[in-house]
Amino acid sequence: HKRFYHPDTHTYGDGSQTTAVLPLAFGIVPSECRAAVADQLLRTIREKDACHVNTGIYGTRYLGDVLCDLGESDLFVRLCNQPDYPGFGYMRARGATTLWEQWTYKGGMNSHNHAMFSGAAHTLMTRLGGIRPTAPGYAAIEIKPTMPSMLDWVEASRMTPHGRVAVAWKRTNGKITLDVTVPPFTPAVLRLPGQPDRPLAAGNQQVQIESH
Repeated sequence: HKRFYHPDTHTYGDGSQTTAVLPLAFGIVPSECRAAVADQLLRTIREKDACHVNTGIYGTRYLGDVLCDLGESDLFVRLCNQPDYPGFGYMRARGATTLWEQWTYKGGMNSHNHAMFSGAAHTLMTRLGGIRPTAPGYAAIEIKPTMPSMLDWVEASRMTPHGRVAVAWKRTNGKITLDVTVPPFTPAVLRLPGQPDRPLAAGNQQVQIESH
């Protein structure tokens, strides 16, 4: 922080998206600077980069996590759907069904099915789906979904050592219906905005809340 932070602009290094995302993701930003760094990151995305992804492999991995944790999940969805270069929407608009090695189709492309920018899938699992381990090996789990207004539904699941954990939420008629599957022998807690924490038993269960 002392080496790379610029207090006059509330940026790190060259002021790019990545140089703000990583310090925010890893808790490097002191608490008294965090709001200013976050605000500058949002201005960089919206104004300087015109709501385009402008990160490489490391920044892309944490971009969605940071935006969702800042309450900007709709901005993350907008970035993912941006049809112009660069971004996931740009790939999809050109017929991609898998992730490319590079944002652009041109120049030194060795792979059209590559893990380079797949870090956004972590945001789908842990933020939009809300499936997060609270103990090693998913021995305990929290379900804490982020629900962007731009999305009507999300489904996410994964296998753990005790079995499958799954979350599916859907927005209809002013309500959000949440279906959760918890593996056996796995303490789990549901955390929803404006709701008290709710312990979850193993098996399938459904919860309904008002949509905001």
